[in-house]
Amino acid sequence: SPDGRWLFLLLRDLAFAPYTEAKRTLVRLLLPPTSGPPETVNGVQAPGGTLDQFAFSPAGDYLVYRGERQEAGMAELYSLPIEGVAGSEMRLNGSLAPGNDVVSFLISPNGSRVVYRAGGQGGFELYNVPLDPGSQVTFEGAHTEIPDADATVFVDVLLTLSVGQTVTVGLTAAGTAAPGQDYTLEETTLSFAPGEVRRTIAITVTADPALEADESIVLELVAPENAGLGAVTRATLLIRGENPVYLPLLPRTDAVTG
Repeated sequence: SPDGRWLFLLLRDLAFAPYTEAKRTLVRLLLPPTSGPPETVNGVQAPGGTLDQFAFSPAGDYLVYRGERQEAGMAELYSLPIEGVAGSEMRLNGSLAPGNDVVSFLISPNGSRVVYRAGGQGGFELYNVPLDPGSQVTFEGAHTEIPDADATVFVDVLLTLSVGQTVTVGLTAAGTAAPGQDYTLEETTLSFAPGEVRRTIAITVTADPALEADESIVLELVAPENAGLGAVTRATLLIRGENPVYLPLLPRTDAVTG
């Protein structure tokens, strides 16, 4: 690190895959005289994810890194306070459309912003974001499919950084499914108490025997107070019609009951 207190190592796990596809993990080690065991700092990565690029901010207070998510076939951009713990990472590329890929980045000379190149099959574009976006409200997942059956679906909303004041955010619902008939959503405002970083929304789905075409419930986070909007502000629940198939994509799909 610029102040000489920390050593950051990018480690390859050769047992994970062939060398060219090896899992890479970023670890941090406090240098002598107060050295201790190394600790993993890229804890935000999903299982199987890798990390292949990182850089320090000019002031030495932040680390920015690019992490690949193999199961999604994309790479994302994160910032982490140099002395922060795993779990204090903030995703920076929230403005990207789902599926787009961060391929490279640079930190501005004054350390206030990160400029990155990202895109997909349609080409690449440049984006710029604050290095420290502050606490943000985001869905934990963006899409799930559920069968047309009586069920309760749980969707998690996260606060990316714990804050010392109450955070509120509005919740709207749209889509082709009819509220009050196909589903019931009790909450329209979520509140995070000081120090709280996770809230769970319960949606009750009512079976429709006549349903043939798929129907959707589109949840959206709006008008936050004491926080910003994060990377995933819209979550879609697809109610499968004829020949329903359950495809678990949201992290809390184990909580879906029928």
